[in-house]
Amino acid sequence: MFALFALADLGLRLSNGSRWSILLLGVGSGVVNAASADSTGAVTCMVTGHLGRIARSLGDAVSGGEAVAPGSRRAAAESVRVVASFGAGATAALAAARRLPAAAGVLSGVGAVYAGLLYLHDRSAAGG
Repeated sequence: MFALFALADLGLRLSNGSRWSILLLGVGSGVVNAASADSTGAVTCMVTGHLGRIARSLGDAVSGGEAVAPGSRRAAAESVRVVASFGAGATAALAAARRLPAAAGVLSGVGAVYAGLLYLHDRSAAGG
């Protein structure tokens, strides 16, 4: 994980900002999405699907029509967490991008965080 994001950082620096390095980020993001879907059941890259689930749950609650099933409430709560995490991550990335020079290796830092989270998850899943 770290290698994909670090290579994207390096490619951006060496190619003077060419967008081809972003392909590495796409692969890395796909791995993160697959890992999160496998471990938590939450598809992190489909923010619009999560927003739709939240909207349906709110619509059911406001309309007073059908009773909202407990399972759908849990699913909506999970979607709120996913959307909030996405928003927090985007906000933090924007703040970092504005404060750090372009060559600071922001993508490498993101890759290191993802790699650490995946390591911690695997370790806890293994019982250690």
